[in-house]
Amino acid sequence: MSGLIHLPSASSSEHLQALAEVSEFALTDMGQPGQGPWPYRRMQEPRLTEELCRRSDARSVAAAHADILSFQPCRSDTSENQDRYVAEVWDLPGGSWVFCAVLDGHVNSHCVEYAQAELPLLVQAALRTVTLDTEGQRQSPPPETISRLLSDALMKLDDALTSEFLRLVPEGVLETPSSPTAQAVQNLDPTLALTSRCLGGATVIFSLLDPQKQNLWVTNLGDCQAVLGVKNSGVWSGTMISNIHNTHAPLEINRIRSEHPNEEECIKDGRVLGYLEPTRAVGDTWTKLPKQYTEHFFLHTNQDWISPRTLQRCASQMYSPPYISKTPEVHHHALTDHPSFLILCSDGLKELYGAIGSEPVDHWVTVVAQGIDSAEPQHLSLMLLRDAIGGDDVDRACQLLTVEMEDSWVDDTTLVIQRLRG
Repeated sequence: MSGLIHLPSASSSEHLQALAEVSEFALTDMGQPGQGPWPYRRMQEPRLTEELCRRSDARSVAAAHADILSFQPCRSDTSENQDRYVAEVWDLPGGSWVFCAVLDGHVNSHCVEYAQAELPLLVQAALRTVTLDTEGQRQSPPPETISRLLSDALMKLDDALTSEFLRLVPEGVLETPSSPTAQAVQNLDPTLALTSRCLGGATVIFSLLDPQKQNLWVTNLGDCQAVLGVKNSGVWSGTMISNIHNTHAPLEINRIRSEHPNEEECIKDGRVLGYLEPTRAVGDTWTKLPKQYTEHFFLHTNQDWISPRTLQRCASQMYSPPYISKTPEVHHHALTDHPSFLILCSDGLKELYGAIGSEPVDHWVTVVAQGIDSAEPQHLSLMLLRDAIGGDDVDRACQLLTVEMEDSWVDDTTLVIQRLRG
């Protein structure tokens, strides 16, 4: 009979190869009883850590004494990694300063990439000015001067974004939905960089270490975190040295409600305007401008990140912007001669740990300290991430790393761990 296709039988070695490939896979419900199951690949060490290193792009910046990675194992077409990081050493009058940062984007990647590129330039330029002013003196600029400089640089970054937008769309030009400008923006290219940045946002945490390694500054805007580990009398201890700015923080809720009295929906369903969880961020410009910009501009742009329905609902609740704050907190720490290190991380790290306490600072410090005290060189960020995805539970780690799901199952997680002293 014509049209038949004859396939030769598989050889015994091909059968064995097929069975071996299938044996590497298993099924999991990912802790969701009744869901799935989804396949995942089983691996043993050292293959598991090698794969984790590859997927997180783990690397070291020797000059900054920093180990860095950014982890998002979910499908890139549905879960683009919106975290970014920076680790740089600046040779300025008086010596070398170390700048490290973790930036966590939300809504899209346009704002976080803008912040990643511009923030180091602003801080370095301002720092160069004050170090030139004190060049030849025995002392560095006073800590409070640096603290003020760092706060100003971060707010200047946000102000520049807003000012650039207002030059494009001056105040008062959008008086009615039928105005020529309002009609024109409906045809704007959805990738227009400025509009994209204003719809997106980024939480930021960054550190600055002086040339003498005597002073550390940590500047925070949002819900990224900083942990300082110090070894004293042979014992390591950890301290959270940043405050979290999101709708899970009672102080932030109280602040927003006091800034927007008689606006019951400024916080709705546990989110700012019922939409955003961070309460402070770079960008989110549409929440910082009068509502007509949302109603007559952003609502009519052709973009995929925030639905017109969501923008319309939020705009109906906006009476006294801004709702997302641009004001950071700066913490200065005088370092001692004791060995110490700094962890900067996006909020994905805490989510990976899940039930290990409300603030697993001591656990994080213990894991990193083991790497520092080890006789062999260790990539500290990779050690902490490996612990976060399962620790000794190799099967759990394999599931988080290789499960084949359509939806996202972990948040973006970025780590910068910097050795400070010792």
